[in-house]
Amino acid sequence: MLLPILAVRMKRTLREIANIQIGYQLPGRIPHDVNAPYRIIRMRDVDDAGNLNLGKLAWFTPHRDADRYVVQVGDVMFQARGNRNLAFVLRRVPARTLASNHFYIVRVKSDFVLPEYLAWFVNQPAAQSHLTGKAQGTTMMLVPKEAFETLGVDLPPLDVQRAIVELVELRQRERALVQNLECKRDTLIRALSLRAIVRSMD
Repeated sequence: MLLPILAVRMKRTLREIANIQIGYQLPGRIPHDVNAPYRIIRMRDVDDAGNLNLGKLAWFTPHRDADRYVVQVGDVMFQARGNRNLAFVLRRVPARTLASNHFYIVRVKSDFVLPEYLAWFVNQPAAQSHLTGKAQGTTMMLVPKEAFETLGVDLPPLDVQRAIVELVELRQRERALVQNLECKRDTLIRALSLRAIVRSMD
């Protein structure tokens, strides 16, 4: 698939195109309570590809008003703390789920920005290099909210954004299929090798 020709190009800061909210400040370790009213997304719940493991989300009871931290489908999550500053889109999320303060909750407020494109752009080397250069701290690095909000985002027309998102998703599916095929090949080779060993000892 060919990308449409880029006829119009804009550049906006993140704060111009999205509302950005720091996640819920956890007091420390939280006890897992299946009878609690809310779930919480923490760093451990997201893998290196930005996939959220819904089955791992802990239930907890907030100590203050939590509704402002509730996330929804279509929100872009940005991991502001730690060694990986990954952005990803929430495609499925249970009701009454909060994001912890390890994340910035990014909610697009413009009709000319796709959340999936925005997450892709933030994950590109140039943006990542810029954000990493602004990170502060020693043991737990943090990208300051001001540095994140002022990140410049290139905004091609929506058809170009959609084409980019489709290409990225196709590549992700291709990678998953190749990995699955490689695992099956390894299993087959292992089984054949073990069978050969057994036969040679008969």
